[in-house]
Amino acid sequence: MIKNSFNQIIPTVEYLLSGKNKNKRIKEISNKKKYDKVILILVDAFGWRFFEKFKKNIRFLKEAEKKGTILKLTSQFPSTTTAQVTTILTDVPVSEHGMYEWRYFEPELDNIIIPLKFSWSTSKKANTLKGKVKNLETIYPSNNFYERFKKERISSYYFIKKPCLKSPFNKTVCKGVNFVTSENWDDSVKKITEIINRPEKAYYFLYIDGVDEKGHDFGPNSKEFKNEIIKSFEGINNLVEKIKGAKNTLLMVTADHGLSEINPKTTIYLNKIFPEIKKFLKRNKKGNLLVPAGGPRDMFLYVKEECLDELKNKLDLILKNKAEVYKTKDLLNQKIFGVGKPSIKFLSRLGNLVILPYLGESVWWYRKGIFEQKYYGHHGGLTKEEMEIPLILFPIK
Repeated sequence: MIKNSFNQIIPTVEYLLSGKNKNKRIKEISNKKKYDKVILILVDAFGWRFFEKFKKNIRFLKEAEKKGTILKLTSQFPSTTTAQVTTILTDVPVSEHGMYEWRYFEPELDNIIIPLKFSWSTSKKANTLKGKVKNLETIYPSNNFYERFKKERISSYYFIKKPCLKSPFNKTVCKGVNFVTSENWDDSVKKITEIINRPEKAYYFLYIDGVDEKGHDFGPNSKEFKNEIIKSFEGINNLVEKIKGAKNTLLMVTADHGLSEINPKTTIYLNKIFPEIKKFLKRNKKGNLLVPAGGPRDMFLYVKEECLDELKNKLDLILKNKAEVYKTKDLLNQKIFGVGKPSIKFLSRLGNLVILPYLGESVWWYRKGIFEQKYYGHHGGLTKEEMEIPLILFPIK
């Protein structure tokens, strides 16, 4: 059993820099060595199995095994970028911040939205919620750890691409951080080398998205995916070379989730194989069906309470040998969403039924041009391929 979770990473960073947050940290990591700088790199979708697959062939990973510490963690469930990135930017677990998937029902707007894009669920464009939300803090968490770090005399830096800087999500969630805008990875490396030797305790966060993108588009067994992993870690190795000699500095590399192979041709569209499902589902005040939410590896449904048992039983039969169907209250009771008390905001957004396809399978909703499953790799589910992630600690010499 894996003891440690993604939501312990920021407490561990804090512990390594200040000695505080001892109880929430990853227990296997001691603080015998004091660090003045911690650099955290999140490689989106670089799950544990990819670490195992590439550790003998990628220079940085080989060096990390010799000179660093490697731990296996679990992602939070759902194993999605929305859930994990919000946690890594706030130090708030998913069951509290409530941003659990790419799509979910937002009670404040009485509809399903894509929160990271600040858009309606059916929109292909970002920021279509502009003018619809008076206070961004009603849909995004505003409590984070940057002011706490500041009181501990730790400076916080977030290296971010210019187009993302002004997103409603980042502006709200990351209040108090020092944004460092960059054009690309090489620009980020250049800028971190310019500030790494400042006389201060500091935390630096960098995010790499290419592995996830190639994994979705081509699948985790593709050459495109392999080449993107090699490219990403060449970039990380370049950073290590550039900051050699930085005193009391620790590099941490992790992922938000892994990936499961899927095939668009075998995707099960619920409204195609079971058109009657619509009568079981909730609608908003305008009469629109509240569907779909989650993703093809963890499809959440908002079911009329009086129909919940009946629909679960029907889906158990329809999806036999393809997926498991759970009432989310049962998963909550099993602490699958985390051990802390779920927030009212999280519970208000959570569907009451969730479909978790078996490895290699996907279940979704069809609407031409809007809801079509075109990916060859995805995540969100509870399989080890999606949930197991590495945490690499590499002291800079």
